[in-house]
Amino acid sequence: MSGATDCDDGDKTVYPSASEVCDGLDNDCDSLIDDDDPGRLLASTTAWYDDLDADGYGDASASTRACDAPSAAVADDGDCDDADPSINPGAAEACDDLDNDCDGVTDQVVYFESDLDGGLPSGIVLNGDATWIRAGTDGAVRLTSIDYYQVGAALLTDTVPADDLVISFRFITGGGDGADGLALGLLDPSTPDTAIGVYGEGLGLYGLTGYAVELDTYTNYPKDPDNNHIALMDTTTLNALVSSSSIPDLDDGVERLLALTKSGDDFTVTLDGATVFTYTLTGFPYSEVRVALAASTGGLTNNHYFDDLTVMCP
Repeated sequence: MSGATDCDDGDKTVYPSASEVCDGLDNDCDSLIDDDDPGRLLASTTAWYDDLDADGYGDASASTRACDAPSAAVADDGDCDDADPSINPGAAEACDDLDNDCDGVTDQVVYFESDLDGGLPSGIVLNGDATWIRAGTDGAVRLTSIDYYQVGAALLTDTVPADDLVISFRFITGGGDGADGLALGLLDPSTPDTAIGVYGEGLGLYGLTGYAVELDTYTNYPKDPDNNHIALMDTTTLNALVSSSSIPDLDDGVERLLALTKSGDDFTVTLDGATVFTYTLTGFPYSEVRVALAASTGGLTNNHYFDDLTVMCP
């Protein structure tokens, strides 16, 4: 045949009127290959996205099409903040008011969550009289049984960031003659796994360092206002910072849901969804805390159970 010379007569995809495509060949015999040929077929190119923070994920709003990746560009367009290498779809979500993993949801980091039905999970230790029990198909932790001078505690083995925190659990108190109560502790992060406070009015946390929400069912004057209250207390002194008695009977054997929301220095406690109190503890001293649940009896007794424990960043 007459006309332009085929530059590779052994490849039927290569000839002077062929479309230049991204394949490492000079398809149209103009001595220009792939990106060097301005006439290359756009459909054969790849979309590349700027990766200015070099985390391997690109910015969907800044792209170019080419055969080969330009400098500082990648094929993945999932980065939601290309100025911060710690933010990308492969990052772990942290409790810092940022969408670290680019899933469209800020925070909601679950540090611990268990319905306790399958036994005592990893990540929690029991001290004193605390034990895991099964009732039918359900599991729970019994902090104390109906016996005198008992004290039991459950501690998470890992500390958790304290600035923004939601802790919720279900509890049942009752079956005995009314003492003493249980408490949710936010303890000094150096608190050891074996830690446990004293029985009776100590609710299993007195003697440890930190703060606690107490669900108290016995009056120990002068620190307690009455025999049925929820308070935020200093565990080193048992002094209540704020207290409310406008709550249902805590030791009536009814399962109830308690939730603590901590945002900065602000504490909000709810019982079965109703706000019990909100309190600002100015200068809360810990950036991380050891979460604990504890209970005790003294000269009077009660069962103290908890279940469905969740500790998370909201």
